[in-house]
Amino acid sequence: MNQAPIIVDRWALQRAIGSAVTEFMNGLAPDVPPLQWRLSIYLHDLELSGMAHTVHHADPAAVAAQWAALLGLGDEKTQGPYRIFRGQIPSLPAKDVEVWYGDEQAAAPAAGEGK
Repeated sequence: MNQAPIIVDRWALQRAIGSAVTEFMNGLAPDVPPLQWRLSIYLHDLELSGMAHTVHHADPAAVAAQWAALLGLGDEKTQGPYRIFRGQIPSLPAKDVEVWYGDEQAAAPAAGEGK
């Protein structure tokens, strides 16, 4: 066999996995606006996150809330300029599942701040 060694580009692999996860998750709820999904693996822990963004959604807060309700994610928190719905799905052995969006009001400095 004269095959050259295989070289795996980490970023190309990550994009391919992200595309597959995004297609799979959005296919589970075709009547809901799609999210950009990411699957992260840390040792034996899986984390799944979906992002609603103003570039793709007129109302990312509403889209994130729809997905959070469908997935049964009840814990909503602010983390910096982001609102995050987080929880676990019994059928998925993931440490965390989250749906998040940028909260422009949380990102804006309070009136008079920084002066």
